[in-house]
Amino acid sequence: QLLNKNEGRDKVTKTDIEFSSAVFKSFLKIRSNSRLFRLTSAQEIIDKITFLNTGKTQEQGLIVMLIDNDKGSPITTKFQKVIVVFNNNPAPKTFSDNNFEGLVLHPVLKNGIDTTTASSQISSKNGQWQATVPGFTTAVFVTADH
Repeated sequence: QLLNKNEGRDKVTKTDIEFSSAVFKSFLKIRSNSRLFRLTSAQEIIDKITFLNTGKTQEQGLIVMLIDNDKGSPITTKFQKVIVVFNNNPAPKTFSDNNFEGLVLHPVLKNGIDTTTASSQISSKNGQWQATVPGFTTAVFVTADH
């Protein structure tokens, strides 16, 4: 039975399933790529994770998570800083924060099967760094040092 107001999007094909599987595998590869994605204690989480889209100016439907290896005790030499942007809006969103300076889209996503995610980008406008992420997309940005 079709879900109400789903406009037939719940009718998946073999191609859809294969695509979803490939995207999922890319995120598993990212997770295994750096220890910052596998924090093992409450203290590591407290020390290293900060949410940037908070407070009175928070943009709805957008989670921006900074994982910073320079906070607390360093745990890795790969990627000193990671920002994950979860855009749960139907339209692209741009979020400004100078923590984006020096970051690039994770190579697995940049070169991956999902061209929508691969279009996520970092830019600088008037000295302010920002990330633009397509609608309904999760993008992972990492320091360009690896």
